[in-house]
Amino acid sequence: MLGKTEIKEPKRKLEVLKALYAGVEQYEKGGFDIPQCFMPRHGIKATSGTNWVELVICFECNQIVEDSNKGHAWNMVSGDPRDLFNRTLQEAGVPLAKK
Repeated sequence: MLGKTEIKEPKRKLEVLKALYAGVEQYEKGGFDIPQCFMPRHGIKATSGTNWVELVICFECNQIVEDSNKGHAWNMVSGDPRDLFNRTLQEAGVPLAKK
């Protein structure tokens, strides 16, 4: 892990989540090939009371692995949220992985 940041600003939290949900929705509409790799460079960890979720995201192959107190899941996402995720990290001083 190169670093991490806590998103405290409610507006940015909402923006990041909306981008993620839109990326998943776009992928579900079809038109993408099934990926053959998994090189995650982004992640989200969220908690609320005793509930928690960790998302490990690879925008190279458009996959999300989800682990939570409710189980384990796998999903697909478009690459659209990547720029917002990168900008959020850069603004917090977190270095990005080399391409």
